[in-house]
Amino acid sequence: MSGPLAHERRSAPPIAPTGSRRRSPRNGNVLAFVILAALLVPWLGVARFLLQATGGAPLLPSLVASLLVTGAGLLVAIPVAWIAAALVFEYPTTLAARTTKWVVDLLAGIPTLLFGAVAAAIFLRMSPSLKSVPFGALILAVFPAGFSLLPRLFRAFLRAFARVPGTYREAALSLGASRAHTLFAVVAKSARRDLIAGVFVAAAHGFGELGPVLFLGVDAAPLPLRVLAAGLGKDRGAAAAASLVLVVGMLTFQLLAALAQRPTADRGGLVSLFLEPRS
Repeated sequence: MSGPLAHERRSAPPIAPTGSRRRSPRNGNVLAFVILAALLVPWLGVARFLLQATGGAPLLPSLVASLLVTGAGLLVAIPVAWIAAALVFEYPTTLAARTTKWVVDLLAGIPTLLFGAVAAAIFLRMSPSLKSVPFGALILAVFPAGFSLLPRLFRAFLRAFARVPGTYREAALSLGASRAHTLFAVVAKSARRDLIAGVFVAAAHGFGELGPVLFLGVDAAPLPLRVLAAGLGKDRGAAAAASLVLVVGMLTFQLLAALAQRPTADRGGLVSLFLEPRS
């Protein structure tokens, strides 16, 4: 069709749908965190009530100790897990990749209690006065926590790399990019949501691990050790309070992982955190 009518149809601007607003991802994140805080804060109040009712020691030093051990373990494990996952992903058939995968699988089968015992034996022989230093004994739990988190982070990073479409990597290599540049600028950038979610999931498990902190024996013991000590001392109120804070902390890390894994356009609804992530 030609003429003025056809010209008007071609040049007419598209009509925007009425009543549809695009939600800001930042506003959705703020709303999700507000709802999350509203759900978790009352449980922390219940834990405080249980602790005050039984006359137990405050849980804040134990919470700080647990966060320090988990964070330090992540700082130790993340670079090693990243290098190991990149090696296995880029060179899966080489001897180095097969050896790395075998070592990681071996670490996954070792109880974390053994890591804590070996670290305590080594560090206490090197510095017997380490336990007397405030928070100095937490150094004993850094490397056991890192070794216990390493297999989980390695598998999470490897799954995140594998979920990136192979066409992205092939296109970057065909344009002359090196393998290292392709891994960091293309593969890792495309898998950043899964990588961050894997770190949060590993943090949730490390936050509740007892093995790396079992041999600390300090006053500001992490939460898993407080639960064990209160249980052995038959202090049910203190054990319930510490367990409640421990579960709330692990649940918080899991929810942060679910939030990090959701696409940007879907972060406005808190209910969507429990749905299957979209690829």
